[in-house]
Amino acid sequence: MNAARAGRWVVALGVMTVAAGCASAEPAPPPELGTEFTLSGGDTAVLDAGRVTVLFRDVPEDSRCPAEVNCVREGDATVLTEVTVDGARSAHELHSNPQFSTEVRTGGYRIALRSMQPAGSSSEIPLPDYRVNLLVTRE
Repeated sequence: MNAARAGRWVVALGVMTVAAGCASAEPAPPPELGTEFTLSGGDTAVLDAGRVTVLFRDVPEDSRCPAEVNCVREGDATVLTEVTVDGARSAHELHSNPQFSTEVRTGGYRIALRSMQPAGSSSEIPLPDYRVNLLVTRE
């Protein structure tokens, strides 16, 4: 093999190696019933072999105390979810403050808000930056 041809093979092999390194990793497995999982704002989780989907639709209100402030009350964030069970869709509000509803029961399932990140802020938080930890169980 001449040097020019060998050089082309080396370049081709290098390009394929870089392309393989850029390929996305395997998608994360779907969350399981009874196991806490995290959703980003705007994302959907599919559970129980596709019988249940949970969409983290919006955070229309977030009055939680900003991390850099000492507050008398902790405040509350409202998380809007859309839950579909066997094709039946319903909208629900979950709250970060346990003084309000932190869980909902629908279609034989319980969806509970366990925690929310980031902490409250004095500036607006874009929806995709929110993370909620949810727990879905069958009743």
